[in-house]
Amino acid sequence: MNPDLIKLIKNYPIDKQYQEILKKKTIVSISGPTSSGKDTLINQVLNDPKFVKIKTYTTRKPRQLVDNIDDTNYFFIDFEIAKNMILQKQFLEVAIVHNNIYGTTYNQFDDDFKSGHIPILNIDVQGVLKYRNICNKLISFFLLPPNFRVLLDRYFNRQTNPSDLKTRLNTSLYELEVVLKSDWFYQIVSDDLEASVQEFKSILQQKRTRREYPNLIKELITDIQKYLRYN
Repeated sequence: MNPDLIKLIKNYPIDKQYQEILKKKTIVSISGPTSSGKDTLINQVLNDPKFVKIKTYTTRKPRQLVDNIDDTNYFFIDFEIAKNMILQKQFLEVAIVHNNIYGTTYNQFDDDFKSGHIPILNIDVQGVLKYRNICNKLISFFLLPPNFRVLLDRYFNRQTNPSDLKTRLNTSLYELEVVLKSDWFYQIVSDDLEASVQEFKSILQQKRTRREYPNLIKELITDIQKYLRYN
């Protein structure tokens, strides 16, 4: 990827007038390591009509057994289109994740704010950091697989690209280390889907205090490091 484009993405400017709008709006973000169940949880949450998902633009290729069946999660675009959108400042936020470009646009939020919906985002930790700087009412969730073996099983149940897995695990390693050191996220262990959805709702209704799982996060970090070292 062109170094100038990488620099532009890292220092991507956000419209100042739109920042004032975002400061007053509630936005929900869901992040987590690869195969932690983010899309599955979001799809269940969307049964509540007050939520609406913000689709992400991405230059990554669709996953054959997942994205071709359900294309409601992403807008798949090629690199040149993404580059032009960046240069034209169409994105609200944009980042490089797993060596691909991911971003969300201004016009998606406009429609949802006008209709009174609460936008829900599936974004990486980089995106969360950007939104934290511009949205006073951001509620951030971080999903954790119950253990590394479950993460691997989920990954290989949907695709079998070992080189892609290593890229994703390196990103997950970075995100886990950020979450371990921060208190920005409501952490949920995605073991049972129904329980995860109920936990999500309880947090939004302020019926549950913040829980953290430092031991699990440390175990995941150690297991990912071992896998990357020996594979």
